Amino acid sequence: MIAPRSTPFLAIGLVLCLSACDTIKKYTPSIPLPPLPDLTQVARILPGSADKVDSQDPDIDFDPRGTLRPGHTLRLQINEGLRSAKSLWKGLTVVELDGTAQIGKIGSAKLRGLTLPEAAASIGAVFRVAGMTSSPVAVHILSVENVAVIAVEGDLTSGPQPLPLYDNITVADAVRLAGGRKPNSTANGLYITREGQKRYFRSLTAANEWRLAAGDIIHLSADH
Repeated sequence: MIAPRSTPFLAIGLVLCLSACDTIKKYTPSIPLPPLPDLTQVARILPGSADKVDSQDPDIDFDPRGTLRPGHTLRLQINEGLRSAKSLWKGLTVVELDGTAQIGKIGSAKLRGLTLPEAAASIGAVFRVAGMTSSPVAVHILSVENVAVIAVEGDLTSGPQPLPLYDNITVADAVRLAGGRKPNSTANGLYITREGQKRYFRSLTAANEWRLAAGDIIHLSADH
């Protein structure tokens, strides 16, 4: 009996198929975020003041969902993120041509090309590296280019999202504009952090009593 000639080719085909399968990446669909309202409705930080480090600081267009670039000026409030909520630093910093931003005399953070959530993480690392605290750091970005902003993070479909602080925006509005909770999430609770101090709410309805201010961080809990 003659063995089928196709057997070696079949084996080779199986090997090639298995090799190709090893390179297949899991596809995660991109879920579009709701469009942001007109930025003319955004609250301006500290009326009568401006986000300028000096008279040479230019006005640069700013997209809250975009990335930072040289010339962007940020107003920051940095606190310890635990019980004390101790203030670590507050002030203005500008992204320089080399992409870094000086945080007072503490150190510098590389911010060019980063989103605001990424920038917050980079700034927080400066304080830990400098040995100013061993506690978690709450980085409140109050404004960029005089546009007041807030942050939404945690149990979100689209990951952490910065948002302009629109006039009369509610916590529910902010969560909707950030893309909402993850599909099939059964959690309802959330935290809002202001100047390093956290407050817990059992639901969005309960949180709507909270009047949002520049720099607030809304964290959607995934556990309760």
